[in-house]
Amino acid sequence: MTPDAKVIHMGDIEQLGTIVAGAFAHPDKTGAGQHLALSGGLYSWADVVETLRAQGHDVAFNQVPAEVFDGFFPGAREFREMFNYFEAHTYFGPNADEKIALARAVATEPPLALATWTKQNMPAR
Repeated sequence: MTPDAKVIHMGDIEQLGTIVAGAFAHPDKTGAGQHLALSGGLYSWADVVETLRAQGHDVAFNQVPAEVFDGFFPGAREFREMFNYFEAHTYFGPNADEKIALARAVATEPPLALATWTKQNMPAR
């Protein structure tokens, strides 16, 4: 993936219950099979690296050619193809903004941003 492509939706899986509770509380908004997407933000790999470095982590992003990545481990090609999909369509695919907006509208609390989640769950050593 391109390091600056803002196509990765990230959220704290432990907050999924806030969306589920909100969906049950608002069946008028979510009772017709809507897709509710948990996302604390839309990020690039550069954003992830910048966030972690600002919190004291020593990390980097190194983009490698597809043919090199494909040889890293069994299944690497499929993994790369998944990230190529993210780059073309974002993690949640088409209509991601609508899915996220509806989830946020019904959630019982706002989702955590990446910097908040990493500060709470990945303290630097």
